[in-house]
Amino acid sequence: MMLDFLIVGQGLAGSLLAWELIERGQRILIIDNENANSASRIAAGIINPITGQRLVKSWHVDALLPTALNCYQILENKFARRFYQQRRMLRLFRSEKQLALWQQRRHDLSYDPYLGEKFSTGTFGDKLVDPLGGFEQLQTGFLMVRELLDALKQFFISRQCFHAASIDYEAIDCEGELVKWGGFQAQRIIFCEGFNAKANPWFKTLPYQPSKGEVITLTTDVNLPQYIINDGHWLVPLIDNVYRVGATYSWDVLNSTATEEGRQELMASIQRKLIHATPLHIIEHNAGVRSTTKDKKPFIGVHSKKSKIAIFNGFGSKGALMIPYFTSRLCDYLLQGISLPPEVDIKRFAKEDVSLVQRAHQLVECVASPGDAVIDATIGNGHDTLFLARCVGEGGVVYGFDLQQAALEHTQQRLKNAKQDQQVVLCKLGHENLDVVIPRYLHGKISAVMFNLGYLPGNNKTIITRTATTLRALEQAARLLKVNGVIVVVAYSGHPGGAEELQAVKASVRQWENTRYDVEIVLPSSNDQRQGLPELMSVKKIA
Repeated sequence: MMLDFLIVGQGLAGSLLAWELIERGQRILIIDNENANSASRIAAGIINPITGQRLVKSWHVDALLPTALNCYQILENKFARRFYQQRRMLRLFRSEKQLALWQQRRHDLSYDPYLGEKFSTGTFGDKLVDPLGGFEQLQTGFLMVRELLDALKQFFISRQCFHAASIDYEAIDCEGELVKWGGFQAQRIIFCEGFNAKANPWFKTLPYQPSKGEVITLTTDVNLPQYIINDGHWLVPLIDNVYRVGATYSWDVLNSTATEEGRQELMASIQRKLIHATPLHIIEHNAGVRSTTKDKKPFIGVHSKKSKIAIFNGFGSKGALMIPYFTSRLCDYLLQGISLPPEVDIKRFAKEDVSLVQRAHQLVECVASPGDAVIDATIGNGHDTLFLARCVGEGGVVYGFDLQQAALEHTQQRLKNAKQDQQVVLCKLGHENLDVVIPRYLHGKISAVMFNLGYLPGNNKTIITRTATTLRALEQAARLLKVNGVIVVVAYSGHPGGAEELQAVKASVRQWENTRYDVEIVLPSSNDQRQGLPELMSVKKIA
């Protein structure tokens, strides 16, 4: 049987991908081992635009949310069933600090669509323990994942494009013009295996960070508010006094076995929300392993050496929100050749394809737009300066800093050759002078700041960036950033003083991971044992 795509896994990712490929006229076959305890089948499917104790907007939510809601509406119309339940969420303040953070967020226009009104303690009578009150979150709800997967499975079976089986990787032949397995032939095979992908020989080296989660479905005679209630654990109203509560997180033992410890944690989370002790009757207690990733972004794309093999995985606990949008992006890529967003393309991990400097450029490209103001804090030979100039265009401005005359001359010539010198201001000053040089009207409005720590290649190796001035420059850069702006630092440790500077910078930026900044540190590949390899740090301002 000749097919366009084999899809391995009928979780939410595989099912929605298969659905869209069929809608686009493709011939597909889903291969699934029918595991009743897969992460998708026990997931609560919560869609929540504002997450975590720091009340941060979910990454890319302004694009993800409308796509997800439209997708589920189309599926509801197709199957004449309701899959998505729109429910407001009650977020109970867990501390005075979180209350103050909510007040900050209320002044940020980008949070307006998602933040409802604050409510005072006692608003819900004798039902909820809410000593600090809380607030309503808007545009929240939950997807009835199991019901949707069952409906789609029957749809696939009716079209004869579902095959119940476990995949033996060694039985897959992808050396010729077609992918062959079990008597089937296809143009490509796409792995949507969730946690099982860690054993996939083509994708096992990707930086997974799976976590086990447990959830309980229960019933009670007490009529609770028909909201999703969230105080770190969530309580979701289903039907007729049936609720689902979750979820636990653990990273040590990764299996689908429900535990007594998990049960106690979840039952205690309910009782602490309720003023009166309430009889609770457990209907189901399930566990599964989320396929989460170290950089919290999904794994999407084609294998670097096997172009007929692709992956669509790593959505973790936000699959209901993220999968519809990235399903469309993957289909655009596979069928029309439209590039994948670099933040999710697995090329970001391929050492032979993407260096840390290129990864730094990808991070900046996500935030710097034409007309913006940006900073190259260490211009060197001008590669980053030219890149920034192209990002912001003629209507933007780049401020570049370096103490060495050779760096200024090399950069000026590079910019002139590329006809990108009009929007660049070069300063023969150390980067600890950012505050002084950047005009006051641009403070708090800088989109990106780039640092390349070390020495000027091809010049005097004793002239290097220094720990004390670098730390001062980073602190100034953080103050200059606008919300959603980013600082990227590529730091080298293979020269005298480099290792000490690298460790000091890492320690400093790690302390910033609070209510205002997201920090990510990308280490060299664990397979590369060379000494003095660079590391990449990114700091994104989120409030």
